[in-house]
Amino acid sequence: MLGLRLSFCAALVWAGASLGFSQCEMEEPRPSKAQKLFDKASHPKGKAALSDRLSWLESALDIHPDDPEVLMASAELTFKATSLDPDMWGVLTERLNALDELCPGGMPEALYLRGAMAYMNDRYDEALTLFQAYLALPENLTRNRRRSDVKSTLPELVFLNQYHMHAGRQAPVPIPEVSWDEDEYLPLLSPDGTMLFFTRTSTSKAKGDIMSTRKEAFSWARRRNDQRPFDAGIPMEPPFNLNSNYGGATISVDNKTMILAANRPVPSNPANIDLFVTEYHVEDRELDGTPVYTWSHLAPLEGDVNSPQGWEAQPALSGDGQTLFFAAAREECTPDADGNLTMDIFASTQNDDGSWGAPAPLPAPINSSAQDKSPFLHPDGKTLYFSSNRKPSGGGYDLWMSQRNDDGEWSEPINLGRPINSSGDEHGLVVSTDGTEGIFASRRRGTRGLDLCTYTLPEALKPDAVTVVKGDLGWPTPEGELIVNIEYVQSKRVEQVTYSAEDGTFAHVVQLERGEDVVLTVEGDQVGYVSAVVHENGSVAQSAVNIEMSVQDLRPEPGRPFELRDVQFETKQSTLSGRSATILRALANHLERKSNLHLDIDGHTDNIGTEQDNLMLSVARAETVKSFLVSCGVAEERMTTQGHGETRPKVNNESEQGRSINRRTEFRWVPARLD
Repeated sequence: MLGLRLSFCAALVWAGASLGFSQCEMEEPRPSKAQKLFDKASHPKGKAALSDRLSWLESALDIHPDDPEVLMASAELTFKATSLDPDMWGVLTERLNALDELCPGGMPEALYLRGAMAYMNDRYDEALTLFQAYLALPENLTRNRRRSDVKSTLPELVFLNQYHMHAGRQAPVPIPEVSWDEDEYLPLLSPDGTMLFFTRTSTSKAKGDIMSTRKEAFSWARRRNDQRPFDAGIPMEPPFNLNSNYGGATISVDNKTMILAANRPVPSNPANIDLFVTEYHVEDRELDGTPVYTWSHLAPLEGDVNSPQGWEAQPALSGDGQTLFFAAAREECTPDADGNLTMDIFASTQNDDGSWGAPAPLPAPINSSAQDKSPFLHPDGKTLYFSSNRKPSGGGYDLWMSQRNDDGEWSEPINLGRPINSSGDEHGLVVSTDGTEGIFASRRRGTRGLDLCTYTLPEALKPDAVTVVKGDLGWPTPEGELIVNIEYVQSKRVEQVTYSAEDGTFAHVVQLERGEDVVLTVEGDQVGYVSAVVHENGSVAQSAVNIEMSVQDLRPEPGRPFELRDVQFETKQSTLSGRSATILRALANHLERKSNLHLDIDGHTDNIGTEQDNLMLSVARAETVKSFLVSCGVAEERMTTQGHGETRPKVNNESEQGRSINRRTEFRWVPARLD
């Protein structure tokens, strides 16, 4: 930026020989005394001081106040004087304002000076707008030297404008619980936001040793009950921390598969770092069936990711678990200007057998001739954050962001700018699934070393809206085929969810940017139909949505009713809530796909009111549900309705909770009737 400012000074010195340039005619001739003062200031004899030239122009304006050419000349020299006296910025503003009143739109060089003034005072957005307007003028109305100067300045000014776009936001702060006097870095935030993994260093000196030993401990911290702060964090137990070098980690969306960079010495490369995998699995069960989990032994990734002479670290797993990004220093990396290989970001795709295919460096503009590292692919599957020391920058390693389009092409990376970036190094950014919180490593004012800092991302730097839906189908899961789906209600798009037969749990990334209601459904050979709302369009996105449902006791015997948990009513009401409507739209989609089924609908009430009123209310509720399904396209003849009033409570009506449960609608599948 200093070079650019010096170029402005050079341009202004050159401009001093032509101070009379203007495109605004005076209404009356300039008095001779004012003309002499103007000529004296414009073409001084000898080494006239800048202050003297300004004084002569001031005297000329006293004689002839509304003189655009003299005002322009005064503005040019005043701008030059600001390098010696910052108070002259106010004088320059007065001169330019006076010019605008006399010649609105008629003084192109005044436009240039306003742009230069904005640039020199760090108002980059204003400077960019003014300079672009200057270049848009006809060339014969502007100075060639200045046009050239502005053109050469624009690329860095575009960067500076973007870099400072969010500078006024609250600065990142260290996470107090985990930021100790030791260094903490390479954070990993679980997709559900409940766990923070990171590396923490420590130094120790054994008895008799002269030198201290620096060790890295792969550690983890958990969220507290208020969902924001973490606990202090502790080192992970074996199989972790069995050697002293770690290079970051990533975890699957269900928190059960972790890929970790660790030291793997080979004879030709004792400092070799490779990628390992470990699984969080059920090792045993308590007498009551409660699972006991443990991490499996660290095993090198199978496939072609690791290289004995390279360095593979800082992994990042995609939300679907099929693509692995990582930083590497190996022979395929991009050379710098001197021909030396740099650090690049690579990607590998998982094969059908679980191994990983040959990795390839990401194309430009992601990788560059600078050092590019610390990739993090957000669960949205599109937004990549990484660290790079490419130029231009704020200094050192900065955090950058790029998004992948539907054709697989990466956008030109943008610098996340101030205040998240500084003149030092920032790296290892991870972003919460809801897109609000960024966590990264930095050494800056307020830290106790290299600390983990948290930052609330502005909208422009957020990924696409997603959430993670988590659930537990119970164990053991029912026999036979069991299908768990995510359904985007309006588009009727369905994604199948993989669940663990080991413990019945599942996790899945749900896309929210399309603006749809989202429902989870479970069906199968040995279960009925179960559904739950994951997200209502317009509601605030969360990092994770937990769905608790047990399907073991639901069986599809003929006539056995099932209940949709979100289809309930307020006391003495038969109108549907928005949440009920979402569930019923999904049910209508299901009936569209299952044309061989008919549906019986039973309405129920609590015991508030008379039996007759409740019977009528239950009928009205069943009819309301039927009418809504008809409006969604279900043929009326495929449904029947009954009302049972308060005669069939699920639980007693002694509490509000019990009465709420009894205000329900139940459904039964009926095979299609043959005419």
